[in-house]
Amino acid sequence: MSVVAMLVAFFGVVDATTGTQTASAAPGSPGVPGAPSVLFQEDFQQGTGVTELESYVSASGATYSADPFWLDATACNGFILSQANAFPGGSVCAGRPAEWTEVQRKAAALGLLNSPQNSGTNRAVSSNTSSNGPANARQFISSQLSVPSNGRFITFSVDAAATNCGAGNQPSLRFYLTNAAGTETPVSSSAINPCTDPRRLTTTAFGGSVSYGRFPANGSMLYTSATLGITMRNVQGNGIGNDGAFDNIRVLDVTPQLDKSFSPTSVPTGGVSTLTLTVTNTSELAEKVGWSFTDSLPAGLVVRSPANVGGTCTATVAAAAGASSVVVSNGRLNAGQVSCTITLDVTSNTAGTYNNCAANITAHLGIDLPACAAVRFFSFDPCVAVPVWTNTANALQQYNPTTFQLVSSTPLIRQYGDIAWSSNGSALYGVDYDGGTGQTPVLRRIDPVTGAELASVAITGPILTQATVPGPSATLYSLNALAALDANTLLVGSYSSRAIYRLDVNTGVTTLWTQFPNEISSAGDFTVLPDGDILAFGVRPLDGNLSNSRVYRIHPDGSMTQIGTVPAMWGGAQSGGNFFMAAPSGQINRIPLATLPTAASTAMLSYTTVLSGGPQFYGASAVQDAGQCVGLTITKAPSPAVITGAGQTVTYSFTVKNISDVRIQNIVVTDVQQAPAGALTSGPTCPVTALNPGQSTVCTGTYVATNADVGHGRIDDTATAAGTTQDGRGVVSNQATATVLIQPVLTWSLSKSASVAGVPLGQGAVVDPGSEISYTVTAVSAATVDITGVTLSDDLSDVLDDATFVPGSGQLVIGGGAPVAVADPAGTVLTAGPFTLPVGATATLTYRVTVAADAWSSTLRNVVSGTAGAPGQPTPPQPCGAACTTSQVTPTPVQVQKVGEASTGVVVPMDGSSWAIFSAASGGTAVVDPVPAAVSGGSPVTGLFRDVTLTAGTYWLEETRALDGFALLAGRVPFTVAADGTITLGAGVSSNVQLVDVDGIRTIRVEDVPALDLPDAGGPGDSWIYLIGLTLLLAGTTAGFVRSKRQRRAAIPSTEGIPDSQNRRNER
Repeated sequence: MSVVAMLVAFFGVVDATTGTQTASAAPGSPGVPGAPSVLFQEDFQQGTGVTELESYVSASGATYSADPFWLDATACNGFILSQANAFPGGSVCAGRPAEWTEVQRKAAALGLLNSPQNSGTNRAVSSNTSSNGPANARQFISSQLSVPSNGRFITFSVDAAATNCGAGNQPSLRFYLTNAAGTETPVSSSAINPCTDPRRLTTTAFGGSVSYGRFPANGSMLYTSATLGITMRNVQGNGIGNDGAFDNIRVLDVTPQLDKSFSPTSVPTGGVSTLTLTVTNTSELAEKVGWSFTDSLPAGLVVRSPANVGGTCTATVAAAAGASSVVVSNGRLNAGQVSCTITLDVTSNTAGTYNNCAANITAHLGIDLPACAAVRFFSFDPCVAVPVWTNTANALQQYNPTTFQLVSSTPLIRQYGDIAWSSNGSALYGVDYDGGTGQTPVLRRIDPVTGAELASVAITGPILTQATVPGPSATLYSLNALAALDANTLLVGSYSSRAIYRLDVNTGVTTLWTQFPNEISSAGDFTVLPDGDILAFGVRPLDGNLSNSRVYRIHPDGSMTQIGTVPAMWGGAQSGGNFFMAAPSGQINRIPLATLPTAASTAMLSYTTVLSGGPQFYGASAVQDAGQCVGLTITKAPSPAVITGAGQTVTYSFTVKNISDVRIQNIVVTDVQQAPAGALTSGPTCPVTALNPGQSTVCTGTYVATNADVGHGRIDDTATAAGTTQDGRGVVSNQATATVLIQPVLTWSLSKSASVAGVPLGQGAVVDPGSEISYTVTAVSAATVDITGVTLSDDLSDVLDDATFVPGSGQLVIGGGAPVAVADPAGTVLTAGPFTLPVGATATLTYRVTVAADAWSSTLRNVVSGTAGAPGQPTPPQPCGAACTTSQVTPTPVQVQKVGEASTGVVVPMDGSSWAIFSAASGGTAVVDPVPAAVSGGSPVTGLFRDVTLTAGTYWLEETRALDGFALLAGRVPFTVAADGTITLGAGVSSNVQLVDVDGIRTIRVEDVPALDLPDAGGPGDSWIYLIGLTLLLAGTTAGFVRSKRQRRAAIPSTEGIPDSQNRRNER
């Protein structure tokens, strides 16, 4: 056997003997595991003599090692040999030739696993343990191997053999994947024991019993790196027993296979096909964890609503209704699991064939791609549901096709084997059932209203002479299968015959069309399918109990395919895209036509029982059995489809169309509103109540929404139309539904305003200290429903630091209601509510504050906010920004005090001066002229002047008039008003101008200067002249001066704001 130590491409399998590559299992066999692909194999056939494991070099260059015990030849470990190699003697195998022979037997037994078998030359690695060693030591270590991993599942395999299995200790081998860093990861969850593994083989062909086999690990790894190392440990280290050998170390690609299929493969547009995604394990059945893929469906094919995701796979499946892709992640195949499935329903509204192939699989990991699967959707617009008619031993019954409530029951003159409506719905036929009498059958036309027989024709032709099927008596006609093909032709069958005949309704003549298989009689019924096949039901009389009916598709050429089995049925009716099977057990079962398979099958079809406990049904029919639509259709449309609140009117339009080939009259539309909605406010009213074939009419009705509807969030109702044909047959339309959504407008807004004495205040308006400000918060509803849970919160923290809340002033008025007291603020927040703001209403919150008398240079700013709604469902007001904020300011006072020396020498405020303020050091027009006198208690304050109109900036104060006898201030006094109201004097101001506090206000105080100053004491000079003149002047003005001093004392009653140190001066 040549050396095989090679890497192979994906999906390749290396034959262990020849080294040739064979194909892995191809897609298309779901549930049938394929063999793994071999990515690497070492068969230790390089060379012929005894070779130490560490000295062995693979043809690929790979090298191998082990822990010291498993390389110790004296312990009979770590060398490669075959049957052809003689015992070398010495200390090998502790000097025991018998152990050498044991190893040779195991190498020969392992050769039996090769193809072709090569027991005489097969080489294996000895692990015969002539002594004790450590437990769980590494028995085999490979160098790093290059493998084409690329997101594949890998595992390891070993051919292992053991002898002396009954000695107590047995080899227990476990594989580990070793990365380039030397980190080991276990690949299996349990050890391989060649003595006990159920996959083992045994042989005694080489002089003693050997247990051996090929053992893949029971686990796998999803590997994405380019290199890997193999480590095989022996959990057992004891030398008593534990006698082994190994060969053919392999790296296996065990990636599972994905397959797709659709069922059914032919579906009407809008119908449902089930997509099955099958993930099949490889034949070693190791655990596979982490596979994933995305199946992007062909354009036009989508996930159905509901998706009906199912199957047996442990995986996360994302397949949203209407989605065009299926995302599968976290997939898992357990050890020993053959396969699993993921199923979901798909649909398409566009006719065509949809191929779902490997190219549709994207972002796959750890999975092999599938072959194509195809599904065909064909155009099929099912008819609306029409009444289902049945016949019993003595009655003709009509059932509502939706609720299966009995609409009518009419006595019949005789027993009929089956009934059939003509294709245009103009006639109802019945065929005699001879009941074993051998009486020639007759076709009869029946009045569906009275049950009377209107006409009859004897049935002739080969149906009377056709050979019977085994079982029934040859004299039984037993016609009990009848259905319309067209207006003049029926299909007819017999319990006594496997033949199916065409029957001319006018002449009664029968002609053979096709036949069921041998031993199957046509004792069931027929219906024409939308795809052109005829659905037929037969039984096998030899079955005895006749508990089941066999379902066939009869193709246009007369050939047929059995597609399934159903419980015994004696009559069938097609209505609204469904086939209803009337059973002798008193049940009526329903199968959607869209779900009928096309492929051959004998399995029980899925069906739904819509009626139980009925009478024994002999037959059934509907006017759609010939595959044509007969009846009324109705559609319903609301306008508007979305409303916002109670009191709004919805107008419904009901379009009723006659899809029959006959005139329908006495048309009535019935509308049913679903609770909590009540009956329509008006209508439905139809302009006409009779329609010719193909005609339609639009009926109308109205409804006014209520608060209960608003609370429900929608208005749901259904409508049906009903009428009668001219011959009295009842016709019932489909059920139309309509939904009006109620999406209330929940808009409301907030605003805030301020006023003083009824005069509105704008933002930044000036209010004087001591003023009373009235605030108004306004909440306005633009909603279409009441806004509940409204709470208004007014943050007064920047108001109440300069003002006080007027106790009891808070009031809330909602709409035109009476005022409701609002509690004074808790802290600095005024809260009103919660309350309900009615539709379109306005709520106002009013309150007052009094500005503090000393609140100069202050800003009174507050912001109102609001909340509404229930917890977790807030209804906030519209963003309001500045509209929810008021901001007023108090003025910054520029105060001037004029003082001078009284006769007593005390410096006191002085009257008689005037002041102006300029924006320049010289010239210009005064910005304030004159500066007003300060007022206290309604009266001017002596010598005190106050202006409150200046904004921040630099100004100059000028004395424009001085008290008689006193000089004007020499120049303008510069000062600055800061943005925060702080006043500072400019540079170079004379010493008689100072800043002082008067009543808490920073004040520019100016000390008056007399117009004349006496000279200082000195030499004689000319002073005597001035002294004489001054003496005369003083003598003449003494009385006037004294009078002036009195007036000044009377005009200056206080020395407020003047420091005591300046009130007492040295007398001159």
